[in-house]
Amino acid sequence: MNAALTFAIRATLAFLHDVVVVGLAWLGAYLLRFNLEMPPRVFWDTALVALPGVVAVHAVVFWLLGLYRGLWRYASLPDLQRIVVAAGIAALATPALFTLIAFPSVIPRSVYLICPVLVIGAMGGSRYATPIITPRMISAPTMPQNSTRCW
Repeated sequence: MNAALTFAIRATLAFLHDVVVVGLAWLGAYLLRFNLEMPPRVFWDTALVALPGVVAVHAVVFWLLGLYRGLWRYASLPDLQRIVVAAGIAALATPALFTLIAFPSVIPRSVYLICPVLVIGAMGGSRYATPIITPRMISAPTMPQNSTRCW
């Protein structure tokens, strides 16, 4: 495979990862809002109805702010800064969108605050854990068959 195709596949996988993370963070924010208990039916239905809009807003913001230009192998502080800025802009854009379209249900305000914290933690954590875990999985040290251990 050539490098451009490999990079495109990795960028697509990173994008899909982030979309899933946003969806889980949105639902997780509801669970945290209600102390890890199942939210009342009205709120849970609202969360599920709002989920596609939340994911769409985050996906557009993440793509426009260029979160998929670099490789996770070289995660740095500027990458984390871009994640924080993108999650912050998406956190402001989400309630703005729901206000503009006159979303019929009430979303707890705390969900709008908890969701970006979960998004930043999950996206930043996965990007910083990847370079730590990947080399160990790819090139695990192996011992020759006929050697003896010296300890």
